[in-house]
Amino acid sequence: MSNIMIGIKRFFQNKNTVTTIFAIVLSVVVLYVAYSMRIKKATEPKSVPYATVDIQPRTEITEDMVGVRAVPGSVITSNVITDMDSVVGKYVSNEALIPADSLFYNGTIVAWEDLPKTAYGDIRSGNQIFYLPVNMDSTYGNSIFPGNYIDLYYNGYVDNKILIAKFIESIEVKAVVDGNYDNVFEKSSSETEPAYILFELPEDWRLLLDKTIYLDPESLIPVPRNAQYSEKGGETRIVSAYIKNLVESRTVNVTEDDLRRVVNNRNNTNTTNGGAN
Repeated sequence: MSNIMIGIKRFFQNKNTVTTIFAIVLSVVVLYVAYSMRIKKATEPKSVPYATVDIQPRTEITEDMVGVRAVPGSVITSNVITDMDSVVGKYVSNEALIPADSLFYNGTIVAWEDLPKTAYGDIRSGNQIFYLPVNMDSTYGNSIFPGNYIDLYYNGYVDNKILIAKFIESIEVKAVVDGNYDNVFEKSSSETEPAYILFELPEDWRLLLDKTIYLDPESLIPVPRNAQYSEKGGETRIVSAYIKNLVESRTVNVTEDDLRRVVNNRNNTNTTNGGAN
């Protein structure tokens, strides 16, 4: 027994051994404390603002659109907005649509002065803007919003028979403007009555819709779809070749060369008539 006690005594009298044991114990304690703090941080609930309704692009966020809920700390990343003041009074960016029950993230919320002031800033090369005349009824009580994807239906007559069919599907709404061309959902608008829906389309499609409107101003009907349809943002395409050909058959395509020939012929005629007099 005495030999064992002597061995233990010598073991603890060794400074290197004691230092090693102390370092091991200290490391274990530090690891335990750090691990406990991480677990606490990840599981401890924190209150953050969230959207109580779907909030469309370029929409001002008001108090009635925002609630507060407790979420685990692990959910809160550096991109999550955690205070109400950074949300209420701000605007959803052009490219974002915030669904109900979603948290708010940096990059999707901007100040009014940071919003692009027109719907043309991000128009793709080769595309053009088309203005579709609308009113409160045709927009379903002003419930078509920027960022929505909708369909266009054609309503007309063929051989004295009514034709109603889908013409173009999955068109993104760039803006909804009033008679002064101000966005009806922005504070710059003095009116809430929609006058036009703006689309971005290839030039030949825009010309096709211009022809359709000239033939009958009420022939194009915007039809909204559900939120999932807008979230998917499918390919915009003409789904009725029959309607396209019908419109083309009732109009004439005139090239710039054709216009120049008309102008030259008119000038030559005027010159000849002037000489005769």
